[in-house]
Amino acid sequence: MDDLSAPVPDSDHYLGKAMVNYLTIDKKNAYFDFMIQLQPGDDPKLVEDPTIPWDETVSPYIKVATIEIPTQEFDTPERKQFDQSLSFTPWHTLPEHEPLGSVNEARLKFRPLQKTAASTTIWQLQNLNPISLVRKFSLALLF
Repeated sequence: MDDLSAPVPDSDHYLGKAMVNYLTIDKKNAYFDFMIQLQPGDDPKLVEDPTIPWDETVSPYIKVATIEIPTQEFDTPERKQFDQSLSFTPWHTLPEHEPLGSVNEARLKFRPLQKTAASTTIWQLQNLNPISLVRKFSLALLF
């Protein structure tokens, strides 16, 4: 497996260039492990204070999925236009998996495109791009 963890920035778009090289030119699939940590204990400070590190010996990372990005040509004007209309938020989830803590509550209230399609970014308003949002999580979206 290739180690892409420490790219050296040579431009403002070095990560995008690295993705084009990897997925399009080198024709390699990219894989990312999706990891979680279970809350160690019931102390609410562990959720409310993001500066408190969670002891990995008590709450080790657990791999719950591998995300595969297949070889593809994605650096096209059409894809860039489409990409600008997408929205990703931790609030697109099952209710029992919603983010916890006051930091996440603040993100919900103050960041655009959180939880509903009613809010719109200034960039999207200026460019009159429709917003592509998943309004409700459904297992059908995975298949």
